Amino acid sequence: MYARMITLDFGSGNEAVAEKIAEKMMPAYQSLDGFVSATFLGNDDAGEYVSITFWSSEEAGEAAAAALAGPSRAALADVVKAPPVMRQYVVYEPEA
Repeated sequence: MYARMITLDFGSGNEAVAEKIAEKMMPAYQSLDGFVSATFLGNDDAGEYVSITFWSSEEAGEAAAAALAGPSRAALADVVKAPPVMRQYVVYEPEA
């Protein structure tokens, strides 16, 4: 399994905006092949918000990033204070 993490700077006081964007993006994630789950995190004082999406394969995560680039940019255009930081990770799940 693979995870894609996107960190966004919205500035403080934008928790409601971040939640609205997460609600809007969730159906788009769910519609893509290889989607496993998503988790959204926020630190409203710092204005930092994170989405972590889990994908069945590296290819599925990369395809999702390509498919959602336009809709994500449109949803974020009015609130993001700095370019998003995007990373992809291999998920390791210990057996114990």
